[in-house]
Amino acid sequence: MGGKERYSERMRARQVRYRRSPRGRYSEHKTNARARGIAFLLTFEEWWLIWCQSRKWLQRGDRRGQYVMMRDGDEGPYAVWNVFIGLSERNHRESCEKRLGVLRRHTQHATVVTFVECV
Repeated sequence: MGGKERYSERMRARQVRYRRSPRGRYSEHKTNARARGIAFLLTFEEWWLIWCQSRKWLQRGDRRGQYVMMRDGDEGPYAVWNVFIGLSERNHRESCEKRLGVLRRHTQHATVVTFVECV
């Protein structure tokens, strides 16, 4: 095995370790929030303290029975005053309810517009 191949394997292993570390998870969370258009105002230290105080870090994940960092009402930024650690299924349910509420409002609005156009 050549020097370049060994270097490449070491770099990949280092990247995997970083991605699995708290700093890597923080970076991933921040990137995902940005991609979803959600402001992320937590520093790493604040983010990590929230997880440490919850004592749920080892149970973290997006499956049933696992814990996620949630925003109050699934609205606003990721900020110290607006986040808490909760069960993934609760987060999923609130997100679905929020989307359904938007769809219902849109449907009601469309019905009203249709009614007005028909009159």
